[in-house]
Amino acid sequence: MDQVLSAAEKLYFRGKYSRVLRMLEPQVFQYRDSYRFYLLLGYSCLFTGDFGGGYSYLRRAEQLSPGDTSANLGLALVSAKRGETEEAIRIWLSILENKGELKEVQRGLKLIRESKEFSQIAMRLEEEKLDRYLRYPRKKKNPWKKVLIVSAVILLGSSVFLYFDPYGFLKKEILRPEIAGIDFFSSSGSTGNENAEFVLTEDEVRASTEEILDLMNSFRDNMARREINRLLLSNASEDIKEKARYLIQYIAEPNFATLKDSFSFEQVSSQPPVYEGCYIAWKGKSANIVTKNDEITFDLLVGYHDESLLEGVVKVRLDFPVFLEENRKVEVLAKIVLPEKDQSGNRGFTLDGVSIHKLLE
Repeated sequence: MDQVLSAAEKLYFRGKYSRVLRMLEPQVFQYRDSYRFYLLLGYSCLFTGDFGGGYSYLRRAEQLSPGDTSANLGLALVSAKRGETEEAIRIWLSILENKGELKEVQRGLKLIRESKEFSQIAMRLEEEKLDRYLRYPRKKKNPWKKVLIVSAVILLGSSVFLYFDPYGFLKKEILRPEIAGIDFFSSSGSTGNENAEFVLTEDEVRASTEEILDLMNSFRDNMARREINRLLLSNASEDIKEKARYLIQYIAEPNFATLKDSFSFEQVSSQPPVYEGCYIAWKGKSANIVTKNDEITFDLLVGYHDESLLEGVVKVRLDFPVFLEENRKVEVLAKIVLPEKDQSGNRGFTLDGVSIHKLLE
């Protein structure tokens, strides 16, 4: 196995499933014939709740390695999640016939027996740990590795208590050192242009800068970026704005698991400049897909994934390869981008995709 798959497996066993997806999905063309590549992607999708994407990848893994136990366990789980209990049972019984008694299969069959309705199965799978029903092939462990790790932890813990106050060295707040030295008011003057979009008093400017730092220290970068934008659109002094711009470089790109705060389509469309550079996670349907050598673009019909309410349409750009079909239910994690104003002075917004989940049909 090469270094990419080896690194992805390490992330997988650490529970960093979204990072596995981010690492491997751009490599889909290079590893199109790799069973382990598709198994890693398929299992990682299941653990992030993307059962649609998981099914696609696991089907490919099973095609590359027919009858594979791990791939079929995943496919059975997807079938159970979809309410296709007969197909799930068929796969599990096939595994029993070929591989003998497996605890993952017994748990799956028990899940079906104890659930009278499809909704009960779906609820159980949301509440329980999915690895009870899955089996990813692992290498044999080094029996001395655990001993060495425990010894290292004990030694490290002893060193910490020798050099720090055991009742005070673990602080409640974990401050980010890259922003710890920022002082917005090191120079005089906090307000300037009174024709700005947001006119703030000096106290409001100070409150805004404090909120930005508090949000970033709490790792709520998305909310912090919105407040930075608001400050940049205000009458705050240029010195304060320059320091706010400096903080933008430390805004971390989230994934589906780490995105703490998203914004609605209505919020963003009402004031696009306030949300420039912020991240959203929206569900909808894909349309008008255009595939080029270095990017994929499509229209996201926001809110139309259940065909009940179309909130709006926005153009999405992906700079990584992905299997995407017309009229597919998807969830998109993306960064809000503001294009240049058109001739009439209007300024909408587009999305630069970070990750995409295919929702169950």
